[in-house]
Amino acid sequence: MIIGAAMSATSKTLAGMLLGKLFVGTGMGLGPPVAALYVTEVSPAFVRGTYGSLVQIATCLGIMGALLVGIPVKDIAD
Repeated sequence: MIIGAAMSATSKTLAGMLLGKLFVGTGMGLGPPVAALYVTEVSPAFVRGTYGSLVQIATCLGIMGALLVGIPVKDIAD
């Protein structure tokens, strides 16, 4: 995801930006489920569901935070 973000930010062409977005999208698609699976596998049985739920809640809050940050930025021309 970091490589994709760097590619999108520094690219001078549309193809480079789209390739960076592909990397970021792939990371966002694979990251949260793998993190949730890892957390539930290594946590003790009596808190397994709680930890798995907290990972999902953190993912949703992160998406909402990114959307809120984007609200004032949408009016910037360049």
